[in-house]
Amino acid sequence: MPVALRGRSAEMAAALPVLRRARTGRGGVILVTGEPGIGKSALLAAVTGEARAMGFRVGAASAGPGGSPLLRALRSGPSPLLTAADVAGLADATPLLLLDRIAAGLTALGPVLIVVDGLQSADRPAIGLLHDLCARLIAEPVVWALGSRRKSAAFLADLDAPGPHGVRVEHIQPGLLAAADVMALANDRLGRPPGATVQRMLRGTGGNPRLAVELIEGVRRAAGRGETPHEIPSRLVRIVRRATLGLDDGLRELIEVAAVLGRPMRAAEAYRLLPGYPPAEVARWVDRGIAVGLLAESGHAVRFRFGLVREAVYGDLPGARRAALHLRCARYLISEQDAPEAVRHVRAITTQGSDRSAAGRGAHPGEAALILRQAAEQLLAGSPAEPGEAAGLMTEAFRRLGPNEPGWTGLGARCAEVLLQAERYTDAAATAGAVAARADEAGDIARLRALATRALTAAGRPAEALNRLNGVAPGSPGQAELRAARALARAGLGPAAQARDEAEAVLAETRDTAGGGGPAGMDEASGSATAVIVATQALFEVSRNHGYHGAALRCARALRRASGAAHCLAAEITALELAGRLGDAELLRAEAAAEPGNPPSLVAAGMWQDLALGRLAAAAAGAGRLGRLGLDSPLLRDQSAVVAMVVALLRDEDPPVPLARPAGRTGDDAAARLSGLDVAGAWLAQKQGHPQQAAGIARPALRAARAQGAPWPWRPGWLRPLARIGLAAGDAALVRSAAETAELAAARNSGLADFGGVAAQLRGLDRGDQSLLARAWEQLRDSPRPMLRAAAAEDFGTALLAAGQRAAGIARLDEAWDAYGEALAARRTVADTLRRAGVRRARWGPRPVPSAGWESLTGAERKVAELVSTGYTNRAAASELGLSPNTVGTHVRSIFSKLQVQSRVQLANVRHQAMA
Repeated sequence: MPVALRGRSAEMAAALPVLRRARTGRGGVILVTGEPGIGKSALLAAVTGEARAMGFRVGAASAGPGGSPLLRALRSGPSPLLTAADVAGLADATPLLLLDRIAAGLTALGPVLIVVDGLQSADRPAIGLLHDLCARLIAEPVVWALGSRRKSAAFLADLDAPGPHGVRVEHIQPGLLAAADVMALANDRLGRPPGATVQRMLRGTGGNPRLAVELIEGVRRAAGRGETPHEIPSRLVRIVRRATLGLDDGLRELIEVAAVLGRPMRAAEAYRLLPGYPPAEVARWVDRGIAVGLLAESGHAVRFRFGLVREAVYGDLPGARRAALHLRCARYLISEQDAPEAVRHVRAITTQGSDRSAAGRGAHPGEAALILRQAAEQLLAGSPAEPGEAAGLMTEAFRRLGPNEPGWTGLGARCAEVLLQAERYTDAAATAGAVAARADEAGDIARLRALATRALTAAGRPAEALNRLNGVAPGSPGQAELRAARALARAGLGPAAQARDEAEAVLAETRDTAGGGGPAGMDEASGSATAVIVATQALFEVSRNHGYHGAALRCARALRRASGAAHCLAAEITALELAGRLGDAELLRAEAAAEPGNPPSLVAAGMWQDLALGRLAAAAAGAGRLGRLGLDSPLLRDQSAVVAMVVALLRDEDPPVPLARPAGRTGDDAAARLSGLDVAGAWLAQKQGHPQQAAGIARPALRAARAQGAPWPWRPGWLRPLARIGLAAGDAALVRSAAETAELAAARNSGLADFGGVAAQLRGLDRGDQSLLARAWEQLRDSPRPMLRAAAAEDFGTALLAAGQRAAGIARLDEAWDAYGEALAARRTVADTLRRAGVRRARWGPRPVPSAGWESLTGAERKVAELVSTGYTNRAAASELGLSPNTVGTHVRSIFSKLQVQSRVQLANVRHQAMA
């Protein structure tokens, strides 16, 4: 099927004038040179077609062994240029006679085109005769179209010398085709545009015409058989195979290794990946690979010249050979700390069959698993606060190794540890339990049971966690880890004393063993270091759950220094926030945001920070994100639900989901942990006009939280709603209990103004004491928590109005309305109080929306601004808000325009000023 010649317009534009000049009686030479497959023959064929259309007689042949290519050209085709009589006896003629007879025969034929391809194979006499004929027939309408793989025109030297007898030689060197020409060629030959798979393979030809044509032809044949092309056609693979079979063994191995490596290979890498050969020999093979056109230089590296050739070499490798080379590459890359690439090669082994085959395993039966473990450790070393990917690799490594293979127990224990760091608690407990069941050494069993206990505790199952420790004999190896894990489980059950005493005893014993105090124990054996970390975590949990925020911060910092794990960073952010150091917590949170992704504990810490700072839209987005993470911790799931509910109540929106105690989580050990849900439920009942029901929910929730330990009562501001529920229900005991708890929190955090202020505020509500409310307002007016400032001003202002101090009371209530910010429900309450006092404010109702400034932002734009000003990318903000990244980008551009800012830092400053 004739098709158009694609991508050769410049070459044809150079060749056709030679034909036109010949019609006026002046001969010439068209010399086409280039590497194999570049399209010389196609170009000569196109020239031949044009010559025939112009009335030329044509003779064509290819040079090769045996006979004269020139004579074959003159006698080729149905109408040979010379008759049999013309060439009779010329086979053995002298060169001069041969020249005279051929020249005489061609002189009277009119315009003639003689095509001789493959001249690189012609012998010297044939080249000499051709040279002489070109010169002899310069004044005749004879054109010579010659093709050669030799890029040089030296074999026609002096032919085009200046002077009256000089022959014009048009030297054409076709290049690679442009991508558009390759696609057009495919469309011509297939009769339709190529699909995505074929387009990808065509790009791999690099514009080499022969590769493109072979690929297209293979696709066409596959389509004719009703097959969908998904791999390189076998014919093209055979062509590449023939090209490589003729290579030296070493060069062929170099080509195979390069195909498996799959990217440019530096000289130093080539030496390492072919360790059995001298570097000088490897360098020689590289040069040879470039010379034969398989390889090409790429900066300081070498790569396959054509991607499709690499694919063909790779696809032609036997499975066992391919797997062995992947493993070789993986060994090298992991030694170079290139974990992602090493993992890619190990995973490629699986596609060749199980890596438990001899080829997949190499000399060591667990080598693939070992490489995956090393890759996981490298990722952990580079980013300890983001262990998610490392946990996946460690799990993959563990699954590749059989229970009876060496190193299985140690790998399983390490896998459980990393899963625990990645907050995949159920997987960590299951892995530790499975390995413990097969372990024989007492120390291994103790370590694994401690790991399972820690994982179950983190998953909100402390009672089950303690059961894992039954049957462990006192004095057996690993006792420090076991006791620390038991202290951590007890910290989740309450009361505090038992967990605190056991944790402190573990720390004291470990310090004595280490011969020093505190951090010195971290440098001892792994078991002692782990025991110190877990015991410190237990003390943090006890301190936070019972309101000792200074002690909690010290423990969180010790944890972070010891391990750097994500949950330790989250613990420090939370502890800083509870200790009133919200600015420092923001800085630490920004440090965490620089990581590629944050695990659930960090998302939760950020959510609480946003809520404390009155950033309700950001807090709601954080709660939504936390709820979508597939959490392995009911504690975090509960926190997500509580914050989502509280934000909805503050913003006067419909609750996102109904709150209820999860099925199967009952009993005294669960009461404290579920009390936060109960408080949110009480708040909702109060809003819905059921104060007695609300009080009935709040009383036991507060009692359980104080007795057994829960974080929420010790957060500044979380007790005031309970006191107001008690006042609305006429439940003096509930108001008094809330005030007593606030005073207890103030005593445990002496020196922190927020706690002292809240204690005075709640005792003032309990007693109806205006002086205590005034003291609370004085202490809280500079709090970094806007909701605390607003609540103190509201309660004090309401008391002032009741006492007849109208001006002062109105001033405090105006102050409260401003500080409540996004809390529309609280703003409405303040406005109603002022209306009853006869006060009206234009800002309470609808007003014209300005065209610039913070107030000009729409509701959607404000939500986006809340997120991007606190470090969210457009994509992350889109995920939180359920929008597309393009929509978020549009909002960001509008925000920047309305606020006249050029960066997110400037946006954060504007937002801070607007919220102040």
